[in-house]
Amino acid sequence: MATATQETHSAPVKVKRVPSETAAEPKRYVSLDAYRGFIMLILASEGFGFPALRGDPTWSGIAHWFRHVPWEGGVFWDMIQPAFMCIVGLAMPFALARRKELTATEGDNFRHVLVRSLHLIILSQIIIWVESGAIKLQLINVLSQIAFTYTLTYFLLKFRGSGRYIIPPLKMRMLNSFGQMFCANSVRYEQRLACVFASLLLVALPGRTQNQPVRVIAFGAHPDDCDLGAGGVAAKFAALGNKVKFVSLTNGDAGHQSMGGEALAKRRRAEAQEAGRRIGIEYEVLNNHDGKLLPTLEVREQVIREIRKWNADIVIAPRPNDYHPDHRYTGVLVQDASYMVIVPDLVTDTPPLKRNPVFLYYSDRFTRPQPFRADIVVSIDDVFEKKVNMLDAHVSQFYEWLPWTQGQFEQVPKDPAERKKWLEVGPLASRKLQSEWREALQKRYGAQADRVQHAEAFEITEYGYQPSEEEIRKLFPFFPDR
Repeated sequence: MATATQETHSAPVKVKRVPSETAAEPKRYVSLDAYRGFIMLILASEGFGFPALRGDPTWSGIAHWFRHVPWEGGVFWDMIQPAFMCIVGLAMPFALARRKELTATEGDNFRHVLVRSLHLIILSQIIIWVESGAIKLQLINVLSQIAFTYTLTYFLLKFRGSGRYIIPPLKMRMLNSFGQMFCANSVRYEQRLACVFASLLLVALPGRTQNQPVRVIAFGAHPDDCDLGAGGVAAKFAALGNKVKFVSLTNGDAGHQSMGGEALAKRRRAEAQEAGRRIGIEYEVLNNHDGKLLPTLEVREQVIREIRKWNADIVIAPRPNDYHPDHRYTGVLVQDASYMVIVPDLVTDTPPLKRNPVFLYYSDRFTRPQPFRADIVVSIDDVFEKKVNMLDAHVSQFYEWLPWTQGQFEQVPKDPAERKKWLEVGPLASRKLQSEWREALQKRYGAQADRVQHAEAFEITEYGYQPSEEEIRKLFPFFPDR
């Protein structure tokens, strides 16, 4: 006969759990559905609502957050933050439930989440202070995003204060298997993960070094100025995944024959946003008044901030001799900023650049005090239609204001397709390939230069970094191999 002690140490009896009909486990997880729905909303918004909001000053401040940036190519490093956030989100229901099993109250869990989030935010600010050399509060950074998401997820996990989690702490085989890969006893999983991680690292790191995008910022006095001088080159840069931004120093509120003020400024801002969207670049319009631009310290600091924030490799602007005072002063302002962008004690609210960018001038027709010199000429035959399409977005200028100033307003076709054809032989005619650019064109295109019909030319200024021929070819990756 078995004793009581023997019965105590006998094998445990497995009891099969029969799910209760009245307390059935939920078949779907509401938070996962909500998360998937939110991501689909963001994806769909690019094609529907948010692009339309960018032209509205009320919403344009947030609408640009939902704009898809030009593709740079995927690298392993890009997955670090999403992977970390995914793991945190998957672990939270189980971790918080486990803490409650270990006698932690709901208040203890809340304090735990809050303290961890505060630690992340404080750490992020310390890193920013060390990197920038200035004490300032900046909450838009990776660590702060993780902290805010972590806290928000805690509240999303709670259901109307009832103490029940939207995602119940259920045993999910797939997640358990995934979690076992990180257990100390699962050596075989660790070895496999190490091999996968090392392989991805070997593939990704060389690509990261070689595929750093060129960052280009172009300044104009008015919305549409940059488009004329560098719209084709901008389209070529963007098509290769490089970063391009156009900045208008004035809001263009005086450039029309029958409207002006805020109404015109709003219209031109919307046109600029649409022009940028058509070739995949950013377009910003500053709120200085058209026809009243002066080379003041305040505006110079605006220019310095824009160049620094963009971390520019190339800066393009008009020459400081032109028929329009706003054009002239835009050239002066960018020229005055060309060295100051690296000076730490100036404009201390924006970290200085580590190296002076290459500064370029757009081409122009003016000969005094000296004519334009074509140092870099780029064929835009392959993107000429994109440039025309970009200029076509500036309806108030190319189909109304500029024809009116030249006595050609009645000649503008009403049909949209015909207007584009007229645009090619009208305002764009003066920007076609000039005979004096041929030498610079042949220098880098060789025998192909004879086939080029449309081009954009730039002069390297004396005030920025002076690139070698090899560096020019790296900055402008459009030229055929020598």
